[in-house]
Amino acid sequence: RRYQGVLRHDYDSDGDFLAKLISTAELEPCRDELKRSPDGKTLERYLGGSERPRIPEGIEEIGPRAIVTPAARRVVVPEGVKQISAQAFIGCGRLEELELPDTLERILPGAFLGCSSLREVSLPPLLAEVPEDAFAGCVSLERVTFRGNSVQDIMPRAFEDCVSLTQVDWPTSVKRLWPRAFANCASLDLEIPASVELVTEGSAYGGCNSVRVHPDNKYYSFRDGCLLSRDGKTLYNVSPSVAIGDFRVPDGVQKTASSIWPKASLQKAFQDAADATSLGAARNGEPCGKLAFAGCRYLVSVELPDGMRRIGESAFEGCSSLARIGIPDSVNRIGANAFKGCSSLASVTLPDGLKWVEAGVFEGCSSLASICVPQSATSVGGNAFRGCTSLASVELPERLAVLGEGAFADCASLAALSVPGSVKAIGNQAFRACASLAQVDLHDGTESLGDDAFRDCAALIHIDVPASVKEIGTSAFGGCSHLAAVGLSDGLERLGNWAFNECASLVSINIPATVGEVERYTFWGCTGLTTAIISDSVVQIGENAFGKCSSLIDLRLPSALEVIGDWAFNGCASLAAIDVPATVTCIGNDAFGRCDSLAAVTLPARLASLGASSFPAGTLVATPDGGDPKPFSSFYPEWVSSRSRAETE
Repeated sequence: RRYQGVLRHDYDSDGDFLAKLISTAELEPCRDELKRSPDGKTLERYLGGSERPRIPEGIEEIGPRAIVTPAARRVVVPEGVKQISAQAFIGCGRLEELELPDTLERILPGAFLGCSSLREVSLPPLLAEVPEDAFAGCVSLERVTFRGNSVQDIMPRAFEDCVSLTQVDWPTSVKRLWPRAFANCASLDLEIPASVELVTEGSAYGGCNSVRVHPDNKYYSFRDGCLLSRDGKTLYNVSPSVAIGDFRVPDGVQKTASSIWPKASLQKAFQDAADATSLGAARNGEPCGKLAFAGCRYLVSVELPDGMRRIGESAFEGCSSLARIGIPDSVNRIGANAFKGCSSLASVTLPDGLKWVEAGVFEGCSSLASICVPQSATSVGGNAFRGCTSLASVELPERLAVLGEGAFADCASLAALSVPGSVKAIGNQAFRACASLAQVDLHDGTESLGDDAFRDCAALIHIDVPASVKEIGTSAFGGCSHLAAVGLSDGLERLGNWAFNECASLVSINIPATVGEVERYTFWGCTGLTTAIISDSVVQIGENAFGKCSSLIDLRLPSALEVIGDWAFNGCASLAAIDVPATVTCIGNDAFGRCDSLAAVTLPARLASLGASSFPAGTLVATPDGGDPKPFSSFYPEWVSSRSRAETE
């Protein structure tokens, strides 16, 4: 009722909005009202229309959002007040003059946020910090002074967007400038004081008119738009105002800190300047640290300097327009994810001295067409080239020892590959879903193929597994729908679960004499499989091992076989005859279920367990004692009953 169009609104509105609304409101004369805490020490709400509101004596704290005096132009905070709480004066858009008492010890975040008419502030001697957003958006603020030497931290965004600020009278106590402390102070010629020990990552001064460092500062120097160490050897930060297309790492720099580019500003720089698409660097040793150019999505070309030894982790991650990168031969290490997501990068030459291709280095580089891993490299890390969907040619070095998990997964254009025998273990999913991979040459020396190593390589037609391979992992070739021929050698000890499941074109398989078990689902769904020769070393055939092999005609079970698992041959509809070895003691549930062509079977004398529906109902079942064969539907309950009687006796 007091202020037309004002008090009907919640004071959660931001200061600018409220000030604008007040400027058009017609104020009515009224008596100022205030509310204190029960002990009288906290001012909880001051409501009034006075241009010079009076805060009473005895107050020690001004509470959050306490000052609701949109007409206030001058405020004197009395002696005795020790704390001004968060957003205490937010929305005082007409406030021009502010006096703070010497007793004030704490100002909480956003206390004067959006006081857009405030022209000057003098901070009292007991403050230890200027908090987050304390004076952010005070667009008329011209001068800041400090009455003592207690302030050590200028916290994030403390003076952000103070576009009229021209003068800061620094105390000798200030030690740290936090991110965006003076961001977008467009009129300020900022001098970083001699006492400052830390300017944190992310520009504390982006958008200032100019920046320099006091000559007596022991930690920093400022040159060519760059915040450097005192000796000039470390690059900490690049000012957002630097023209990216013309940027060169200053002479003398040997290394960089992480995130030297303020990300948002860098992206805007490229967006606003069509020719700002290339980057060069001086010849200074190692100027490319962790995340150094991450997210520069308009960067097109990079030429790195001779003498550089290392490219840091994620250094160019997300540079989606980067089409060319020049890497000098002096580089011997490229950090994990260094070029991850550089979707426009079509070619890259790796230096001859490179020792490792680390995890995720080129992951998602969907335009990369070929890669030659240098002979010096001994490892290709996990996901190193994952998702390089245009990668058609890969050359691996002869001394390569490690192919990590998912190293070339989802490389849909890769057509042929030779893996040297020096690779002892091919990692899980190393070539998963390489949909065009038709030829794979494995060499003697490799000992294991990881889980899903070649899963869903739909174009793969033939694979010869060398004798040195001892283990084929779970689903290693699962879903290779055109795989027609597999050569397994003596020496193989384990065929993992699902190893060749759903290889619909596989015609025959010969399991070598060194394998002791055909595990679960190993050949499940191999609908084109007609011949399975299982060596006499196999003592167990697992659950669904040959399930749904609907074309299987020629099945040779091993002479030492003991266990045929549940559903082991379920759905082998073309299987007309089998010889169950005399050594078999267990035939599981549905082991030969839905083998509708199976006319007759003779059970071995040692059989101790016969599962339900282990044969089709009409299959004639005979026993070695010479009794008349009976359909399984009638034989099974009698057999179970007789076994129970025998066990009881």
